Amino acid sequence: REKSTERPFTGKYDHFFEPGIYRCAGCGNELFVSDAKYNSGCGWPAFSVSAGESAVAENPDTSLGRVRVEITCGKCGGHLGHVFNDGPAPTGLRYCVNSTALDFEKQRDQQCIPMFTAVDIKSELNYPFYGWLLILEGSRTKVLRIFKIVVLSKAMVCLASCEDRGFRK
Repeated sequence: REKSTERPFTGKYDHFFEPGIYRCAGCGNELFVSDAKYNSGCGWPAFSVSAGESAVAENPDTSLGRVRVEITCGKCGGHLGHVFNDGPAPTGLRYCVNSTALDFEKQRDQQCIPMFTAVDIKSELNYPFYGWLLILEGSRTKVLRIFKIVVLSKAMVCLASCEDRGFRK
């Protein structure tokens, strides 16, 4: 809450990749899902997208003699870290977050439900192949739905989970 930063490569979530939800340590607000987490090599947990439009607030930060974008909890305003425009596709964002600002909630086991037949899956993939599909609204960070998929074979794709983020028909 005092906008300090933990030393790089010391946080408990830097190299932590369990399935689940990352919440604000101050208020419990859902901030990020594990499927958006990746190893950026920056020394802090990195995410490519927040859990929703109101999960994280962005504020200009001119401290340290440079211009950055600070991220805070959208509910309580607690300092989380910063967001940069050097992340992976499709968002191009890297949410660089202090581990001390996060609590982790482990994902419950979910049953795979057959969804559709995959016709354009490359045959050289090793099965099962895990991935996710993000349905985004706007140009940056509003995630409407997150589909975690499991490709079992060239002929079968399963929907492992779906998280609704305010999708409207």
